Amino acid sequence: MAITALNTIKNWFKTGFVPTQQQFWDTWDSFRHKSEKISLTDMDGIDELLLNKVENEIFEDHISNPNSHSEQFNLKEDKSKRGVANGYAPLNEVVKIASEYLTITNDLISGGEHALLSAEQGKILQNQINTINNLLTSDNVNLDTVQEIVDAIEVVQTSLNTILVNDLTTGGVTKALTAEMGKSLKIAVDALTTGLSGKQASLISGNNIKTINGNSLLGSGDMSIGLTQTLKTITSANLTTQDVAGFVSYINALNPVLVVASNEIVEYQLSDTGRTFKLLLNGRSFGIGQPAITTSNVEAVTLWMNKDLTLSNYPNTRNDGQLPTNKVLSADANGNLRMYTIATAPAPYLDMLIPDSYLPTNTGNFILKGAFFTPSMTVQIVGQTINNKTFISDNEVRVNVTTGSAEGFFDVILNNGLSATFPGRMLIVLGNVYNYSSSDFPSLTSAISSVDSNLIVSNVTVVNQAISSKALDVTKNWRFSFYVGVSPYYGNLTNNQVPNTGVDAFMNLCFLDVTNNALQMRHVFVGNSTSYLEAGAYTPSNAFLFSGTGFIEFWNTHVIIEYRYNASTRILSSYANGVLKGSITLTTSFPNNLKIQFRTKMLDIFNIKYVETT
Repeated sequence: MAITALNTIKNWFKTGFVPTQQQFWDTWDSFRHKSEKISLTDMDGIDELLLNKVENEIFEDHISNPNSHSEQFNLKEDKSKRGVANGYAPLNEVVKIASEYLTITNDLISGGEHALLSAEQGKILQNQINTINNLLTSDNVNLDTVQEIVDAIEVVQTSLNTILVNDLTTGGVTKALTAEMGKSLKIAVDALTTGLSGKQASLISGNNIKTINGNSLLGSGDMSIGLTQTLKTITSANLTTQDVAGFVSYINALNPVLVVASNEIVEYQLSDTGRTFKLLLNGRSFGIGQPAITTSNVEAVTLWMNKDLTLSNYPNTRNDGQLPTNKVLSADANGNLRMYTIATAPAPYLDMLIPDSYLPTNTGNFILKGAFFTPSMTVQIVGQTINNKTFISDNEVRVNVTTGSAEGFFDVILNNGLSATFPGRMLIVLGNVYNYSSSDFPSLTSAISSVDSNLIVSNVTVVNQAISSKALDVTKNWRFSFYVGVSPYYGNLTNNQVPNTGVDAFMNLCFLDVTNNALQMRHVFVGNSTSYLEAGAYTPSNAFLFSGTGFIEFWNTHVIIEYRYNASTRILSSYANGVLKGSITLTTSFPNNLKIQFRTKMLDIFNIKYVETT
């Protein structure tokens, strides 16, 4: 079984190339089928892997040997010493740690600096504190003896500040309260309870908080707690600007003036945007003739409106299918929320059009192969009529086309939401079209390969040559066409130019005599602005077909170069994308048929065609 090099296989499957049957077979013959057995001699590193494997008998002996890992097991603690003197605490029995090893006091009287207060006594203490809190919040507490309350609270506060260990100042959540401190707290609670007993005065009377000896908890005098809130509604049209400054201007210009009570809070809400402005001042008037307010006297909040949010100029959609385009919410330059459409896929790519040539004024079926096709994608072929389109997959679409009467190369335009144009992909011509294949180039130098109707270079530092065996009949009218592109081995152009390194810098198209390979005519592309035909007695000296403003940078864009020959008039014409660029009349007829020779350095040559026309 012959094995083909990977680089050779990759060249067969480049974009735009279609492998031959033999190339397809050679590709599969270069790999193993999963049903084939793999010999141990074909496995790299198998000997080293087996040498590193432990023998099964030695491993079983290690498992059954009681002395294996004995040093690690000797470090374990003896469980029989758990809980005994000089042993260790039984951590799996937490209750015993407290009850058998620690001193616990179960009352609030005994005290002791080295004893712990039991949880039960802590519960009793908490209940007593809760009782005091209930008394303080009652409406019927007599405050005649306020000083007694203050003194009692100070005692409790001093105790509560440090309820851990044997003092009440240290604090901490990981320490225990001693019984002595519990006793001190019990004395303080009893004193506080005695001080509150029988008091009947009220802190709150109606809506007012009473004062104590003329001093209020919140200031001198009685304070009202009966605040009211007023909400007023306006629209954004009432404001000159939709911000706090616009609201301030609106309030300062009110006529009649707005009167706000001392216990009143006033807010304005914009009904159409949901924004709310709150006045931070009360007990005064606002408007014409009143002291002006500033932005510091206003608080602004934006609230969602209590209704559905509707986007203008956007149709309703049901949640039962995929949207044809993606939608996204985003802010515009003014901060407004708007709906935008984004493409669902990249622009379509056309790899092949099958067939890529057709007769004028005919109807036929065509297959488009490529990528990023969608069911809604539109297909246009300039100058032709698309009768119908069938979506097969995201890589294939089929169309029925009626061709026009005009001959030439025509663009294909695909649009899946993004438009892409593929210049000159369909040839309409009245004649027999011959697409060159790999077998038509039997003579190739080592750094150029023939793939279908393309010539691909692999070394851009040497002149690569390809000679075709296909004859061009000089007794008939014919067309010869191709397009070129800079090889990926070359890299990026500098200033959009290919460097001029002589006659073979770009590409030479030579017409040879099929009988003796004698050069009959050569089209030389020189520099970045000109080209000319040269050869013996058949053409005038340096006859220009592309020159000056008529020259086109054929290597930088998808430009189809075409030669048309009229046998009866001996006129040879050059075209770029179907546009006439130049013509010459040959001085004499060719004695024999011609064949093509390409000489190229950094240019790949694509879609080589020969057409015999009527």
